[in-house]
Amino acid sequence: MTRTFAAVAAGVLLASAATGSAAQDPDWADPAAIRASGHAAEPLPAGLLAAYEMRDAEAADHLGRFLATSPTDVVARRTAMSTLAVVHLRNGAYAEAATLLEAALADFAPGSDERRGVEQTLAVARALGGVPPQTRAPLRPGSVAFTRDLAGLPRVPLTINGQIREYVFDTGANLSVVTETQARELGLEMRGETAGVGSITQEAAPAHIGVARTLTIGDLQFHDVVFLVMPDASLSFANGAYVIPGILGFPVISRLERVTVADGRVAWAPSAGPAADRDLFVSGLTPRVYGHVAGGAPVPFALDTGANRTSLRPVALETRPDLAGGAVARTRTVGSAGGTQQVEGRRLSLLTLRFDAVEVTLSGVDVAEESSGGDDVHGRLGQDVLSRGYVIDFPGGDFALMSDAESPE
Repeated sequence: MTRTFAAVAAGVLLASAATGSAAQDPDWADPAAIRASGHAAEPLPAGLLAAYEMRDAEAADHLGRFLATSPTDVVARRTAMSTLAVVHLRNGAYAEAATLLEAALADFAPGSDERRGVEQTLAVARALGGVPPQTRAPLRPGSVAFTRDLAGLPRVPLTINGQIREYVFDTGANLSVVTETQARELGLEMRGETAGVGSITQEAAPAHIGVARTLTIGDLQFHDVVFLVMPDASLSFANGAYVIPGILGFPVISRLERVTVADGRVAWAPSAGPAADRDLFVSGLTPRVYGHVAGGAPVPFALDTGANRTSLRPVALETRPDLAGGAVARTRTVGSAGGTQQVEGRRLSLLTLRFDAVEVTLSGVDVAEESSGGDDVHGRLGQDVLSRGYVIDFPGGDFALMSDAESPE
């Protein structure tokens, strides 16, 4: 049976001050601007840039030295604390992350979106207190076949606590996710506290925290993998016609290092090293890539393999008002972890994107406000572009689309 889903973005987002330009100096939200500022050697900019480039040990050193000076600039202080907290989360230092986020809360106005985001992330960090960091066996090249589900999202085979599953492969999910039914069947270790987490619709969805003792993809095994455990209804769409039992998220996918998705397979290998012209950065737990929109200067997109369609945010049209010609008002239904929501926006009839030398023309691209991992992000790159095949080198900072000659689709 074939069904059409207007828009699906499977994953969840952990919001924090580190991912929102409204909470920091606008130049700090752009890695290229940090490099060009002439201040990239100073502790705070150096730490932020290292965090964007997943040089986490360097980020922790620079940001720790900056905070040791007892900075009085509120925006600088809270940016450093929240960024360092997310670096700790990426590396499983959950108690350290919680301590920093607790200290950062005082620098945010009560009731503000930024404070709510920090509170959400803090709830997760607290719930993980005492959980060992995620670990991975030595990385050797490997691959698995993937299938596409009714929404066109890729699903990969996994073995979790000895049980075989097939979950959505989702770089846009800040943590891996399972339903409550799946968590019970898999025997996840449940943590006592709950955490409200965001989705692209910006709604906070209730969740518990669960931990898998082992997770294996291909022949590669991980230990102590964190999952958000959500009500079954939060991952059921179209009156139950489309159900997501689970999602493999960024913390596991990024540790595959160099990921190639093409010809019906997800392959991984050790990083090829730093890219000569870096176009992939990580803001908190959200990967972002830089691409050209309609021949313009490169702008950031959230890289979301769990989104079936590419979309833009209003900031894209504010930067390029020429793109709005012919746009029509439209209400669309967006499904994500937490359910569905009606979103008001506009639709562009055609849009051309270019990544490196590969150009893609899309029709019917929606423009609407959604949470995409930063106020400066211009949109979300989804499967209507990514289905042609791609390579992501997380440590190397490299993203490449397959050319027409290379693409199997």
